[in-house]
Amino acid sequence: MGDRSNGIAAADIERALEGGFASFRLPADIEALYREDTVAEQRSSVALNMIVVVLLFDSFVLNDYFMLRDDFTVYLIGKFLVVTPVCLLCVAMLKRVASYQFALWLFCVTLAGTLSAMLYVSGGAYRGNYLFGLLLIMVGAVALTRPGLRCALSAILVQCACFATLLFATDIVPPEGRVVNLLFCLSSSVIAAFTGYALETVNRRAFLLKLRVQLLNRDLQAAAVTDPLTGLGNRRAFEEATQAHWSRPSCEGAWVSLVLIDVDFFKLYNDTYGHAAGDTCLERVAGRVLDEIRGSRNLAIRFGGEEIAVFMPGKDFAQAHRLAEAIRQGIVAAAIPHSAVGPDGILTGSFGVASALTGDCTALDLFKRADAALYAAKRNGRNQVWPARIGTWTAPVEIEWGARSAGRIVA
Repeated sequence: MGDRSNGIAAADIERALEGGFASFRLPADIEALYREDTVAEQRSSVALNMIVVVLLFDSFVLNDYFMLRDDFTVYLIGKFLVVTPVCLLCVAMLKRVASYQFALWLFCVTLAGTLSAMLYVSGGAYRGNYLFGLLLIMVGAVALTRPGLRCALSAILVQCACFATLLFATDIVPPEGRVVNLLFCLSSSVIAAFTGYALETVNRRAFLLKLRVQLLNRDLQAAAVTDPLTGLGNRRAFEEATQAHWSRPSCEGAWVSLVLIDVDFFKLYNDTYGHAAGDTCLERVAGRVLDEIRGSRNLAIRFGGEEIAVFMPGKDFAQAHRLAEAIRQGIVAAAIPHSAVGPDGILTGSFGVASALTGDCTALDLFKRADAALYAAKRNGRNQVWPARIGTWTAPVEIEWGARSAGRIVA
């Protein structure tokens, strides 16, 4: 199923599992996924079953030759010019979700319809022995091809109609034997219908259970890389993202940036308003960050406490600086009261920005540069992005902005 399960609600799966025998009325997205899964998992085995059934059906040609010589041509045409080609067509149709159920229906109906037509147009007392082949097809085809319940019921009705036509429109069975043969037909149709229902119930329940496990695994994986308070990524998410970025050969000469954010005087905020208010404050700051990076490849991470980072693959210093400034202004505009820093004080944040070409540094190097820039912003008065502009601060090794030579890290 893979990513196709994204967007499916776990509650819908639970309701379906609790609805008795795996409800046949699934939400549209789950139903579509079930159909796809059915085709993917059953296609090979069902195709093989179809071929085996046709080989068995055709193998009676030797018996036809010895027992029905006068009508042998009829059976030869029916088996090798109708049933076999249609079977191959049905096998080919199994590859597509849209035609999968129709292929199963066509296969079942072709077997029953062709045998019925051959018995109808041929003569001889021996053909009565073939009549029970219709009942075998009715049950066996449903069990081996595993069509959906609606498809199975439709095919069974057609097969019953074929059997009834042969009973009452020919002399294959004498009048006194028609009732018992009809009862055999009805009994076989009930068995076939229950077989179809049971098979689809088992298939649907197995699918729903597998889908539930997939969603649980997906949620666990998401929880493993998510900070539970803010909904941002955690350190593990940062490590996975940076490792993936630095391992791609295509990123070797591409820019990468990192923005570090520290909420100013957050300890004072917690001491003044309490930890619950501090948590709410962090959630609001994280919300501002997420608003600014929505729809991009940027990843926001909470490193712990009040420190947040934004990892920006493919972005240069100017782009990272603009994002940091937009987040800073958003925090100021939120006007979250912070009376501990003054009577009219509001919450603010300090920002450190660093950029580099991926091949010229490691993730740790980039983090150290951004961290140094962040502490420079705090030393220079807080509530600012540092460097304030390109060229106002450099790393311990002198660096030229935009240079495409050794030592190309900008902070």
